Amino acid sequence: MEIRTINVLGVSIARVTYDSAMKIVEQLAREPRPTAVCPANTHILAEARHDPGFGRVMEKFDLVFPDGMPVVWALNLRGAGLSDRVYGPYFTRHALKNTPQPWRHFFFGDTEQVLEDLKRVAVQLQPNIDIVGSISPPFRAWTESDEAQFAETINRANPDFVWVALPGGRMERWIIDPQAISPGTSMPSGLFKRENNHWVFSGPTPPSFRGYDKDQTRLLVDYILQLTPEEQRRVSAAMGHARAAGGSAPSGSNGNAGASRGSK
Repeated sequence: MEIRTINVLGVSIARVTYDSAMKIVEQLAREPRPTAVCPANTHILAEARHDPGFGRVMEKFDLVFPDGMPVVWALNLRGAGLSDRVYGPYFTRHALKNTPQPWRHFFFGDTEQVLEDLKRVAVQLQPNIDIVGSISPPFRAWTESDEAQFAETINRANPDFVWVALPGGRMERWIIDPQAISPGTSMPSGLFKRENNHWVFSGPTPPSFRGYDKDQTRLLVDYILQLTPEEQRRVSAAMGHARAAGGSAPSGSNGNAGASRGSK
């Protein structure tokens, strides 16, 4: 299967929409091997660029789609022709709605209450959905015994899709290799708090989150330096046109969600 991608600062991002990404995901789910899919916003790209280990993790995904508008703009500078991002949570909703039985779904991450809410919403989206299991991992360091139990539960359920929700870069690392998350780094107690019926990050802020607002600026500078002369002229022309029209570039928002298929 050929997936059209564009390299953005070392990460191969697919030129996809919600519908075309869905078709690829269905094809990947039919593969006789585990496959992996994830969204990428500017924070993920910054992590991959400045952390070689995380960059190698991102190389192992079968499909990485553009989760933020700055990523879309970077793709469009090289001819992608996209009009919108593929936002992780919206894609999850789109996929759940369009994969009734015999597709089998498994949810991993967050609290039991959130998982129950997610199951209820999934059934509302697709009454014929087949949810074969879920795991709310402990909010502490995971042990080898925990990981073995996760794998046994998922293997026994035999899902087509494992939908993963973990914070920061932990989600991507766990999807590719559960053992890559060392004890003491996985969702420690007190990392999240309940606020307005949602779980939100409560700190202390880990190093990977600091300077998040600088990610887009750093990546923009890095990316522009890698543009060809023709691409640089195209950017200059576009900026000149925007100034003449009195317009300004919109700011994009980012989101994170993950989906993987296969047994752990």
